[in-house]
Amino acid sequence: MFDFNDMKATIIPLEEFKYRFIGDIHNEYWYVSRKDVVIEGECETQVKRTNMYFIARVKEIVINEVIELQEDNGTLLDKDIVEEFIKFKETRPEYYYTKPVLNTISVFEDLIKVYDIIFAGAILVRANTDEAIPQIEKCLKWLHSTDFYSAPGSTIYHDAFLGGLLSHTLDVVERIRDLLNTTSFSTVNPEDAIIVALVHDWCKIGSYESYMRNVKDDITKKWNEVPAFRVKDVTTLPTDLLLLKSQGHGEASEAIASRYIRLSPEQSLAIRWHMGEYQCVNELYNQLQCANENFPLVHLIQFADRLAITNY
Repeated sequence: MFDFNDMKATIIPLEEFKYRFIGDIHNEYWYVSRKDVVIEGECETQVKRTNMYFIARVKEIVINEVIELQEDNGTLLDKDIVEEFIKFKETRPEYYYTKPVLNTISVFEDLIKVYDIIFAGAILVRANTDEAIPQIEKCLKWLHSTDFYSAPGSTIYHDAFLGGLLSHTLDVVERIRDLLNTTSFSTVNPEDAIIVALVHDWCKIGSYESYMRNVKDDITKKWNEVPAFRVKDVTTLPTDLLLLKSQGHGEASEAIASRYIRLSPEQSLAIRWHMGEYQCVNELYNQLQCANENFPLVHLIQFADRLAITNY
């Protein structure tokens, strides 16, 4: 199983696989190709990583804990492909990137590990090279040094509990998965969208502190102390973090993420504008509209974020 503490030691390098497995996040199918067979042009319209010959589009079937790979017509794949797929499943985070969050939780029983493996998987799928592993390790090491995994999602509004920020983030990831199946967002690159969802609220890192608040009991009319959260005095933050947070909500998340991840211009826009009109002054409204109208990913993260907050 994937070891989060030492990725290099656990992950079997891509170069050691004879086959390439590409997951379809929409329906959990897998596209299998031989790495030594390459053709020009597009082969499968559903898969944007092209220039390879796909020998099968298969579904993973588990019967009595035995894994089979079956094509649409029920044909079983060769034993060597299945053996390689099992090795891929056990040692590559790209496998879990394609799985719904709830399915992944059932395997790891730990939201922190679920976040880490989806993050690593999405970055590796986009990079399609193990050269991205040091970048992932550096980012996760930093993230674990912060309060990201234990912080609330807000002070009194959505996910205002310990671990709420992590819970909300994974909820947004799941909303992204749902919305990618709609016609409006079918052109959005899945791993780009997942990465945006995973980092969109990094601006909240180090923002909150707990304290005891006095609350009057409606029945006894007595005042009781209850645990609560409030926004920290930003002047107490380290200078580098204070500089980033001074840019604004979306801008701060984009600036922090860009320190550790190579973001595309569309990803940067999506993170920058993920609050939509709720954090947009009138003078910038035309810029927001321009981003929404021309880049589906920008609109996608806004919808996913709001659906996660409202829990519709």
